[in-house]
Amino acid sequence: MLLMCDDNLYEMVKTVACQKVSATEWMFASHEHAMLITKDKITKLEINEKLPDDLYVAPLDHKKHAEIVNAYWFMQHRNSLELVRKCIEFNGGIGLFRRGQEAPISWISTNEFLNPGFLYTMESERGHGYGQMMLKLELKRLWNIHNLDFITIVADENERSKALHHKLGFESVCKVRWIAKVQQHL
Repeated sequence: MLLMCDDNLYEMVKTVACQKVSATEWMFASHEHAMLITKDKITKLEINEKLPDDLYVAPLDHKKHAEIVNAYWFMQHRNSLELVRKCIEFNGGIGLFRRGQEAPISWISTNEFLNPGFLYTMESERGHGYGQMMLKLELKRLWNIHNLDFITIVADENERSKALHHKLGFESVCKVRWIAKVQQHL
């Protein structure tokens, strides 16, 4: 079980959770930022990046790509591979691929809350704007399907991701924390 709460309510939620279930059965994560982009801002995003000839964008495949997405996800946990697989399968996602290679060099999917997530660019491929392009493409894809505003969750210590989100028009709406019930081994 995962709970996400506004940081202003964290101590109260933590107290109540620990009253119901022993404190040793909970994991309390660090701060993250809930960042909002409105559909009006999404419509104004321009996608005009020119890719080198050896790169192309294609849908992620839950059977082929879930393992790499999960391997680089900062929230990876014991059951996260199945979560990532289901998110890609049911919510979609896109990857940036080098011709002749199976694994993407940059990717993004839609998480279980129907918001953009799992954004990552391989370290050796950074500095070319691929992450920005992938986020814009995913926002446009989701907007075309749902016509909604979207929220992403960005780790507090991930300054590069926060800067990217702000550059595209996201606003920090609040700090949040995750509280997870740890599964007990029988």
